[in-house]
Amino acid sequence: MNEQRPVPVIPGFTVQEDPLTREWVAVSASGKYKIRGRSQWELESRRWALYTQVLAEFRQAIAETWPHLNVPAS
Repeated sequence: MNEQRPVPVIPGFTVQEDPLTREWVAVSASGKYKIRGRSQWELESRRWALYTQVLAEFRQAIAETWPHLNVPAS
């Protein structure tokens, strides 16, 4: 039977079901990021992992490009 499952809500993402795998596919508003999962909890945990990864990349880019202050040694 073709049962209707409630669509997970992931802030900042549009969520649709992949009819072949029955996984939820969440695409970010910008279209740059995509996460997949079988439940709300799985999508949420992958979203936080993605945020952690993006934040680490952002910090690395800042560290590589931000001018370093030369603090004189005392």
